[in-house]
Parts: sequence; structure tokens; C-alpha cells
Amino acid sequence: MYDWEYDVIEFVRKLKAILDGLKKELNSYPDGFITIAKKNSGNKTEYYHRIYSNGKYQQKYLSAITDRKLIDALLLKKEQFKKVKKELRQTQRSFNIFCPVAIKILSEIRIDKKSYPPSFSENPKHPDYLRYKTVRGEIVRSISERTIADALFRYNLDYKYEKALQLGNAIIYPDFTIINPINKKTYYLEFLGLNNEEYNKAWDFKLARFAESNIIKENYLITIYPDDLNNLDHIIKQLFTLERYNCILK
Repeated sequence: MYDWEYDVIEFVRKLKAILDGLKKELNSYPDGFITIAKKNSGNKTEYYHRIYSNGKYQQKYLSAITDRKLIDALLLKKEQFKKVKKELRQTQRSFNIFCPVAIKILSEIRIDKKSYPPSFSENPKHPDYLRYKTVRGEIVRSISERTIADALFRYNLDYKYEKALQLGNAIIYPDFTIINPINKKTYYLEFLGLNNEEYNKAWDFKLARFAESNIIKENYLITIYPDDLNNLDHIIKQLFTLERYNCILK
């Protein structure tokens, strides 16, 4: 896949997310519109809810006290409705232009089904912590890392465990180095499972190296926390499989 092709399918994916968000916002507004009347030479404001029902518009008086929540919602709609509708039209127009191109690109993607050999840690620190064997055969440092490795293996991803990475003058060891089968780019996955001074200091150093090398800016760094493990399959599918683009293909 060429870089421009990946840029197109990602652009269309973002457009679809914007479209869904705008439609959701429009649907969140109450039905009808608000009309505002000034009484007593402008000293008193009255609000009316104008709604289409049974083939005609009906108007209902709104109390500034008991109907305050509805008034605020209708005032927000009055302020935002035209702007959101305009943005929706513009976004839909762009989506309609680029979506067929994205669908054609996606239809031509072929994912390798080959298997990959075990990848053993290149990190010389604390070799005694390497205790847990993965399905593919690596030895990793925690049950959680084994869970991640087994999930990557389950989705047939080409990954390396604690592979040395030279960033500037420093060598670091990302937990997992993964080749994205869609765009063939290299991603780095870090599991943040501890919270102590030594661990946090090491993570801060590693994070600074990622930042200096534009890995964070280019969105090639993935961080996983313990709470994410229950949702790991969804995270992997959304990052590294064509299921990421189901929103376009529907």
C-alpha cells in the first residue's frame, strides 16, 4: 500500500466519525423551535415552543421557571442548528467524493496469513523476570504481557518482544514492536502495568525518546493499561485489522 492510499482510507474513516457525531448532535436536539416574544416594552421575555404536529404548526407557552431545561435546549438548537446542518452537508459532500476511492483501496488490500517465529527479549536487564511462556514460544515478564502477546498471535500479527530500538543516542526496548499489516508501518505497544518510582522513571525516559523521534506525533505509539486488557481484542481489531474500516464499508 502506498502512503497516500493509507492517508485516503484514514481520511474517510475520520470523515465518517465526524458525520456520525454531527448526526448524533442533530438528533439530540428537541423537536421544533423556540420563538421569543418581548412584552412590556421589552422588559419581559416570553418563550414559545413551536412544533409541527397533525399537519400544522402549534405553539405552546413555556414557563421560564418550570420549562427552563427545554428552553435552554431549544435556545442551543436555535444557535447551533444551522451551523451544524451546514457542516454536515459539507462533510457529507467530501465523504461522498472520497468514499468510493477508499472502498476500492480497501478491496485491494491483501493481508499475509503466514506465521512468524518466536521473538525473544533483547533487553539485558532483569533476565530473572522472564518467566511466562506465550503461545508462540516467547518468555515474557508478566501474565499481562503474555495475554497481549497471545492476542497479537491470535490475529496473526508480526511482532517482536523487547526488541532493541536505537533512538538518538539511547537504546530502548519497547514491550512490543508490531508491523501493521495494512500500511506496513512499525508501531510500538507499551503495557503500563506498574506504578512505582523506578518504573515511572524508566517510563518517563522511554516516553521522552519516543517524543523526540516523532513516534508519538505520528501516532505510532500505543499504550495499554490493565483496565484495557478486558477490551484487548477490540483494540487490536481496531488498530491492525480491516475491521477498523467497517464504518466505511457499511
